[in-house]
Amino acid sequence: MHLRYGGIIPDIARDLHSRFVEPVVSETLKEARVSMDDIAAIAVTLKPGLPLSLAVGMKYAKHLARKYDKPIIPIHHMEAHALVARMQHNIEFPYLTLLISGGHCLLAVVEDVINFKLLGESIDMAPGEMFDKVARRMKLRNIPEFAQMCGGQAVEVAGSRATNPHLFKLPLPLADYKDCNFSFNGLKTSVLLHLHRKEKEHQITADKLIPEVNDLCAAMLMATYRHLVHRTQRAIEFCQQNNLIPDSKKQLIVSDNGVMIAWNGLEKWRRDLDIVTDLNSIDIEGTSQLGESFVSKVAEARIPIKLVKIKMRC
Repeated sequence: MHLRYGGIIPDIARDLHSRFVEPVVSETLKEARVSMDDIAAIAVTLKPGLPLSLAVGMKYAKHLARKYDKPIIPIHHMEAHALVARMQHNIEFPYLTLLISGGHCLLAVVEDVINFKLLGESIDMAPGEMFDKVARRMKLRNIPEFAQMCGGQAVEVAGSRATNPHLFKLPLPLADYKDCNFSFNGLKTSVLLHLHRKEKEHQITADKLIPEVNDLCAAMLMATYRHLVHRTQRAIEFCQQNNLIPDSKKQLIVSDNGVMIAWNGLEKWRRDLDIVTDLNSIDIEGTSQLGESFVSKVAEARIPIKLVKIKMRC
């Protein structure tokens, strides 16, 4: 349903959450061969996110908590993303995390389970939102192979098939700003200007795509990657200059599911943190900052960064 519209529709997301939340929980307990009597507490995402969807999860979590007399552990969605790396890897605090998703893009130092230092975040839109909007404008869904893909996946596959990935020149966002914030709105605009120019050049009408669509997707992917690397370089330099993190191995985690919420709940449970029995004291928050903001301190440091040369492989 969301694929048809090229992005998440809040009302539809709420209805799907309401329809599937109970059967998903029941099936999960069945597959795990446990009952609610075996559950110590209920971890549930309360912030940030789409309020309509968050409300469904909170309502059902409170229902289970009252029915089975269980405490609730409220979860910050981005904190869960930042901590899930510890589930499969022996990563000690503190560490630097780069979180990229459809709704967020940020750099933060994870000091412990509940303490974070925010070094930078997107000032307009997230990469996933940009990809969805550009993919819809490019009409990638009109390619049968891409019809059931989300915008980001379609852009990535199309970009991997580029024959001339350097055909389009795109700017490096925030190149003159010596901080760790991200911006993708200007990049989106640049891509759409190239698209409009090529559509006029080829006299594209209706559902047709420009012949260079793969090359344009490749250029957007490379520009996004360069932007992410540029800001992360500065974050690493800032952390090293201020002794915020030790040298450590790098880990890549791709996840956005209930497991990471449960893991965050487990980390809090083990430390006796945020275990709530007064259910009326908790509520959802559509927007919520991750941790303590160090954004201005990073900007004040004015750390110069030499751009890393990146080779495009298609």
